[in-house]
Amino acid sequence: VEGRVDCALVRTSEAKALVAASDDFVVLLDWAKISSIAPVDTNTVLTVRSDWVKDNPAACKALAKGLILASRCLHDDRAAFRQAVRTHVKHLSPSDDDIDQVWERERKARSFVINGGFAQSRWETKTEMYKALNGGEVPIPFDQVSVPGVVDEVLQEIGLHFNPFSSGTPM
Repeated sequence: VEGRVDCALVRTSEAKALVAASDDFVVLLDWAKISSIAPVDTNTVLTVRSDWVKDNPAACKALAKGLILASRCLHDDRAAFRQAVRTHVKHLSPSDDDIDQVWERERKARSFVINGGFAQSRWETKTEMYKALNGGEVPIPFDQVSVPGVVDEVLQEIGLHFNPFSSGTPM
């Protein structure tokens, strides 16, 4: 409203360093508060146009496979996670301890999409919360927001990945 940013959603890897670097920056909801509301969640989703998926099925599958393999690498390798943060967070300098804390939290929250992440079971869990918060309003059905079969085909090719924090639901 006044020509400045009053609110922002930032990755947890940046928030701690921002708080340390500025007296003007505060965290409204910290990790503990957010994880009590949404204990298992991925940070982002990838969207594509349906016509692109139809016209480029091989590229769509390759994209999903690359993202899953990259997520597995970040999930399994603390050094790779540190390097990714250092490569992509240029305006801040979080300490190794700060990055390690984020890595541990993300692993325990099952935030890495090591097995595709966006499964119908997760969508159903999220829609139950949506319905509770919105007076029973029914959200969009899973088949209208997903690309059927792509992640399943990738997982058949590369196999499921073990997550020591899993409750049995593939991520």
